[in-house]
Amino acid sequence: MPDDERPFIIEADASKWATGAVLKQQGSDGELHPCGYISHAFTATERNYEIYDRELLAITNALKAWEHYLLGGAHPVTVLSDHKNLTYFRTAQKLNRRQARLSLYLTQFDLRLVHVPGTKMVQSDALSRRPDLIDEEENDNEDIVMLPDKLFVNVIDTELKTMLEKALPDDEFLQMTIESLMEKGAPPIKSSLQDWRTEGNLLFYKDRIYVPNDPALRRLIVKTIHEALPHGHPGQWNMVDQVQRDYWWPGMTKFIKSFVDGCAACQQMKVNTHPTRTPIQPIGGHKDALPFQIISMDLITDLPKIAECDSILVVVDHAATKGVIFIPCHKKIDATDTAELLFQHVYKRFGLPDKIISDRDPRFAAEVFKEMGRLLGIKQMLSTAYHPQTDRETERVNQEVEIFLRFFCAKEQTKWKELLHFAEFAHNTRTHSVTKNSPFYLTMGYHPRPLPTVFEKTTVPSVEKRIVELKKLREETSALLDIAARRVKERSGRELDKFEK
Repeated sequence: MPDDERPFIIEADASKWATGAVLKQQGSDGELHPCGYISHAFTATERNYEIYDRELLAITNALKAWEHYLLGGAHPVTVLSDHKNLTYFRTAQKLNRRQARLSLYLTQFDLRLVHVPGTKMVQSDALSRRPDLIDEEENDNEDIVMLPDKLFVNVIDTELKTMLEKALPDDEFLQMTIESLMEKGAPPIKSSLQDWRTEGNLLFYKDRIYVPNDPALRRLIVKTIHEALPHGHPGQWNMVDQVQRDYWWPGMTKFIKSFVDGCAACQQMKVNTHPTRTPIQPIGGHKDALPFQIISMDLITDLPKIAECDSILVVVDHAATKGVIFIPCHKKIDATDTAELLFQHVYKRFGLPDKIISDRDPRFAAEVFKEMGRLLGIKQMLSTAYHPQTDRETERVNQEVEIFLRFFCAKEQTKWKELLHFAEFAHNTRTHSVTKNSPFYLTMGYHPRPLPTVFEKTTVPSVEKRIVELKKLREETSALLDIAARRVKERSGRELDKFEK
């Protein structure tokens, strides 16, 4: 039973369909014990709330349910929430009428808000995802496109260029930098006049567009890149890498990381990529491997059926570039069909692979496919016994594809097939954490342009220089893959030692 003399703790969470909360108190044994549970289904209107409003609603629902315990208590009420976007309400805002009513209601309580990772809030998360509270009919919430994209002319590049030009004259940092350099004083950043140049009405710093100190303009640039289909909501460091290719301003890394941290869609859609895992035998790099010479494969199945396709064959360049090829297919494809898809999508671009890494799924281990592999000189390398996650890299790519489709197909799930090439492009343009380069750059020696830009780069290196650079990059990539494989093996060994103890 609840004890009025002890502090109360509320664990609250919100999903797309409902809120859930648990009222807890610390017992004499030092453990937290539940005193009550609640779930509340959203109305059709509430399902349209922004995610921070839904999280706030989860808290207020809990306070209303248990206010007879919480009002006028001897101790502050600790509220645990797993969503960082509650920080939206920590700064001055123009509240709408509903938010103003909630704000007035919250003033009755002595609250302490604590952010807790969602993985540690199992109970409230489960309560907010009760199957009986999920409305299978989404027609009341269905978005309808009144004016499709094809009716509009894409002028983001010209609009952005105009905004940059207008903001430059009022930029204090720029004026200080130019004055210091002209007078040979100490500039705000370590630079020289040679680092700066003008082109038209734009200013460049080390061949990247300088973005003036206008938070709205900087946010627009980051938001446009982050949410674009060819990028697909990348994480912090990939986002920094993407923006730095074309733009620069002081403190941009911190600015971009803060933006990604606050992206409501990312926090809602993305999954924990570092769960506890069993030890594995990592597969290292190969010094002389060419793109897609050693590949790994897997299937993502049971997607909404469109044009006889309900699955994706995921092909990953394992050894050279970490690039991917996504192929729509049917989950019932046999070994012959799989081989045919490889010829259509891999062979025509990169030639015949030397080795295929796969799990023990019958689609890949079938006798027909192995016989084709032997005839063509391909070695079928199956996963180590009892370690079906040897090909963990492909599993991680699978997660990435699923997250991308969650972002862009949430409203129209049958669009997954036409957006698949965007998911492939988004992966191949991102810098890999091990190789320190993007798959595109390791394959071609340059980054393809994903979006219109406000300027055109015209430098074209010689063929000989590009060949030398590509060879050097691939040798460095092979060495980095070997180092990463050794580290994974060492960590796996330590985890196994702990487990056995």
